[in-house]
Amino acid sequence: MLILLPFFILSLAALVITVLQRVRPGYGYPWMVAVSFSLVSWILILVLHWQNVSGFSLDSWQPIDEPGSALIFQLDSVSWPYALSVVSLLLAVVATASARELTHTTPTAWVGSLALTGTSLLAILAKTPLTLILTWTMVDLIELVILLRIVNQPTQTQRVAFAFAVRVAGTLFAVWAILISLGRGVALTLDHVIPEVGLFLLLASGLRLGVIPANLPFAREVNIPKGLGTVLRLAAPASSLPLLARLPATVVPPDLARVLLVFTALAGLYGSGMWLAARDEKEGSPFWVIALAGMAVASSIRGHPEASLAWGIALILSGGLIFLFSARTRWILVIPLIGWLGFSGLPFTPAASGWRGLVVLPFTLLDIIFLAVLVLLQIGFLRHIQNPGEDLKAKDRWIQAVYPVGLSILNISYWLIGVTGWPGSFSAGLWWASAISTILLVLGSVLGYQIGSGRVKQGSRVQWLLILTRRVVATLGEVFSLNWMYRLFWRVYGEMERMIGFITIILEGDGGMLWALLLLVIFISLFRQKGLP
Repeated sequence: MLILLPFFILSLAALVITVLQRVRPGYGYPWMVAVSFSLVSWILILVLHWQNVSGFSLDSWQPIDEPGSALIFQLDSVSWPYALSVVSLLLAVVATASARELTHTTPTAWVGSLALTGTSLLAILAKTPLTLILTWTMVDLIELVILLRIVNQPTQTQRVAFAFAVRVAGTLFAVWAILISLGRGVALTLDHVIPEVGLFLLLASGLRLGVIPANLPFAREVNIPKGLGTVLRLAAPASSLPLLARLPATVVPPDLARVLLVFTALAGLYGSGMWLAARDEKEGSPFWVIALAGMAVASSIRGHPEASLAWGIALILSGGLIFLFSARTRWILVIPLIGWLGFSGLPFTPAASGWRGLVVLPFTLLDIIFLAVLVLLQIGFLRHIQNPGEDLKAKDRWIQAVYPVGLSILNISYWLIGVTGWPGSFSAGLWWASAISTILLVLGSVLGYQIGSGRVKQGSRVQWLLILTRRVVATLGEVFSLNWMYRLFWRVYGEMERMIGFITIILEGDGGMLWALLLLVIFISLFRQKGLP
């Protein structure tokens, strides 16, 4: 039961803040409750890593026991890094909330962040597919409620509903995997995933992460407060990332693997390109998620599921660091730079072990694409941390002290996970791959500086290359954003709605009974022509 204590602590914090808002509205006490309870959960998860904690199993929760129906939660080398990451993200969100204007953060938003982080934590600790499906459903419902309370336009509501449907479709793939496994007489567990169902679990995770196929259903339309938006962007995907690290090495047949790798490579290239081109980190946040999630999915497809951990942790912690980096001074720039170093892939950095999932010899075009994805992400990261923000010096002294500590929590957790997270997490990686990416990073930064300073000559090869790149990114954007699919879907939906309305008007009119009899005669005639009795 000790393993579920962080979830209960976060749930209690959400309840206490809700009651406080009813009894004594304000910001002080709810903020102290959110920070203290999040800190206790963070310390508890940190301590449990070095303790031999047994899992929690709920066997008799159904009237009839079925194979694989037990709800099991376990803290292991896969779940602990993600559990510490999401709780660190929550702690950083509520700690740095003091530096954001009160109009940009409210206790209600903290309640949503606590609830979503707690349910994501349950999904991360899930040990069986059924447990994962139930917790995924909880995450999706909480996310749906939060978003529906924020959106205020019909088009936004439609996109939120479509995003929910995509995630439910991913969950249904996991249900399909369970049914196939039971059909073979095997009770499916996440410790031993049989190859026959591994593909369906991969598709389940890929759909929920928005990678297979790449989709951004409400990337730009919904204006979400920075803190709550960061939790929605990162904690919700974190519930699907551990599954990638638990898949077998031969999760996909070789022929199909090439096709899926092309999709993930293009999704990563599109996401990293749009992340670099975004005006700021808030606009680029969905593209950050899709690029790093694509790298994690690709690692599992290439037979190195453990490498997906490196990119999944980078998605949450380095992403959370730059998304929350709103109040800026020159000296505090050191904190995001440490976060950049973490996912740079240099030897003995947290992401160094992820190279084995991205670059697989013999060297191919896909390896070059994934190298380019990481380089573009780094250039975009370094570009966005230089954007102007709020002046930290203009805020109260206690805020100037708490805000850097809140950001530093992410770096502390990142490097702790990188050093002690899982077997092989702290390694040199592929030194030659990191050397190539560093050279490309330097060249790309120099080119970016020249472009930004207006030193590129008109009609030069560099300018033509820029024009070509923008057109390619725009084309990829039209394809991967799936706006064409949304328009087609809603057009078909609208036509069906009008058709059903027309039929309803006919049947409810004065001659409705006659029309109903006529339709019945037509159906009977059709069946008789087909030879049916």
